[in-house]
Parts: sequence; C-alpha cells; structure tokens
Amino acid sequence: SATPLPYAVISQWDFVKFAGSMGVQYAQLADTAAAFDAALAGAKAFNGPALIAAKVDPHGLPAELP
Repeated sequence: SATPLPYAVISQWDFVKFAGSMGVQYAQLADTAAAFDAALAGAKAFNGPALIAAKVDPHGLPAELP
C-alpha cells in the first residue's frame, strides 16, 4: 500500500503503440512470465528490431534497491 519509489513509476505511455509509430514491426506487451517468454520467442524469430514492454508490479522490486 506504500507509494512506489519514483524510479519504479514510468509514464503511462503505450510503448507498444509508440514503437509501432516509429516503424518497429514487432512490439509486444508482457504482463506475465508466460507472456514474456512468448514475446521473447517471437522477438528472437523476428528478423528486425523488436520491443517487449514488460509490465511489472512496482511494489515487487527487490528490497536491495534503494
């Protein structure tokens, strides 16, 4: 319930749409480990630039981070 640390909060931009507007043809949002694995496999198979926007819980960061 605590406010996330400032470096854990990134603008609410749609990075997938932004990448598409810049000509990146393979851009995926991954919000689970399975989705990330699938997106990574797709990026490896794609012949060109790729972007995977990994959505993580800002409260789920390691305690070692200041």
